[in-house]
Amino acid sequence: MKDSNRRRLCFHATEKEYWSKIDFARANRRGMTPAEKALWQQIRKQQIDGHRFRRQHIITKYIVDFVCLEKRLIVEVDGGYHNEGDQPERDEQRRIDLLNEGFDMIRFTNEQVLWDMPSVLKALRARLNGTTEN
Repeated sequence: MKDSNRRRLCFHATEKEYWSKIDFARANRRGMTPAEKALWQQIRKQQIDGHRFRRQHIITKYIVDFVCLEKRLIVEVDGGYHNEGDQPERDEQRRIDLLNEGFDMIRFTNEQVLWDMPSVLKALRARLNGTTEN
């Protein structure tokens, strides 16, 4: 692999972080949850106002569910375990770390994605376009 390509792959992570997580990220892409699959079908191929998303993308030491690199917007789809034990604190630290890297984040629950996709897409479109919802 050319150096220029390698740098591009590792743009949001050190080379060590990237290579330590790439297999897990690939497995996550193959084993997405039903909610992640549903959202991916709505946002892939620049379906939201021409914005391109990546799925299971490595940013520093984290693998994010989806990211629009152009807008530096991370989209997370949270299952029920995100409310258990120390997971809320870990999620908050992750959010802070990614904010410090210059990324914004929007979170949705599995239920929101599966049962109210129009509202999810409306909120996502508003965040991408820098507007607020009514």
